[in-house]
Amino acid sequence: MDLASLQTGISLRDRHLKEEYLHVDRYPQARLTLSHLDISRLPEGATFGAVAIPFEGTLLLHGVEKPVSGQAKVSRNDSRVAVSAQFSISLGDFGVGVPKYMGITVAEKVDVKAAFSAAVGLTRDVARR
Repeated sequence: MDLASLQTGISLRDRHLKEEYLHVDRYPQARLTLSHLDISRLPEGATFGAVAIPFEGTLLLHGVEKPVSGQAKVSRNDSRVAVSAQFSISLGDFGVGVPKYMGITVAEKVDVKAAFSAAVGLTRDVARR
């Protein structure tokens, strides 16, 4: 994720978060890499609703890479697969200070949500086998 695109809904809060805590100028990207996602639990077929399955992976944030685990929801609609993952992190584990502004403090432990979708399909070579 390009952290410069992060928006909280308040431009001043966005600027403080990006400049004072995430240091986006030095660490412009965050990356979640899934290392284990047991897709054997997914239903067969071209279409199925969201199925919750545990995952393991690593999160790169603020120049620090740490293991994470959580719950992913996977669904499929013909040629597209959608995945959303949710997990918790402690900001201090990644060297990020706890954001404070005008007497309001964010919790040190925060929930992270990530989502993506991808096109799926068989190539002709795979389909013939």
